[in-house]
Amino acid sequence: SLNIYDIDGAVEHFDRERLEALPQLEFTTETLWTSQENHFSGPSLKTVLEAGGITEGDVEITAANGYALKMDLDEDPLTDTYPIIATRLNGQEFPIWEKGPLWIIYPFVEVPRVKIERANALSVWQLISIRQMGEGEEIEIDSRKP
Repeated sequence: SLNIYDIDGAVEHFDRERLEALPQLEFTTETLWTSQENHFSGPSLKTVLEAGGITEGDVEITAANGYALKMDLDEDPLTDTYPIIATRLNGQEFPIWEKGPLWIIYPFVEVPRVKIERANALSVWQLISIRQMGEGEEIEIDSRKP
């Protein structure tokens, strides 16, 4: 499941059922992390953020392993159709050891070439939370993590 926190700390919880009730998008793409083309499906990140009350600014995206990064919703690659939060890989739910159960993923052939490197960085698997950040806020790095 995914939690989305707005600037005031209010949380919107998105379980699989809620994510799959949103309009679904799908595409087939190669990635740096898979050995072949795969079919991904799920709601657009933009749709999920809007459902969580976030439409602009910066967000912190966090994975189950503690990986976190900042996404600028105005500058980073974000459209109505990509990226998606994949809930299914090749038509099936996918477990944590296969980068699931939620993976922010892009149809890389559609991303402008100058934004590919950033799209790769933003392709966060094992997604657990998205938090709206305050203006000028940076992500705090926990020095205890490896």
